[in-house]
Amino acid sequence: MIFKSNFKIFKNPFLRDALTISVGTVLAQVVPLVLYPLLSRIYTPEDFGLLAIILAVIPILTIIYTGMYEGGILISESKTEAANLVVFILYRSLLMFCIALLLYFIVSHFKYLLPDDTHGIIKIFYVAPICALSLVFFNC
Repeated sequence: MIFKSNFKIFKNPFLRDALTISVGTVLAQVVPLVLYPLLSRIYTPEDFGLLAIILAVIPILTIIYTGMYEGGILISESKTEAANLVVFILYRSLLMFCIALLLYFIVSHFKYLLPDDTHGIIKIFYVAPICALSLVFFNC
């Protein structure tokens, strides 16, 4: 530890670890609150809305891409089985990513049929699959 303390709370490892996690959580909540005034001057409310939609779609796409098979990696009985499962997940994710990009190109080809205010949402079809594939690679 960086500093010596006579408090009993810092001597108990459980309480010290719980305090560390609590402080980290509080800081993770305070930093965005401090930065929101600056970010609100840079980005419009529409940009924040698109970000919220993308952040809501990415976990759903990740589950569809992986089929939740990554949980089987931890409970596999051998390293060979785990490696085969990782390869299967990556192939499945790449296939689902290609299907998502194909859907993006089909939708973007016919975007002239859609109202003008939906063009921002069409960008989600392009960004979200890439982010979801990156998340799959990170998780595997």
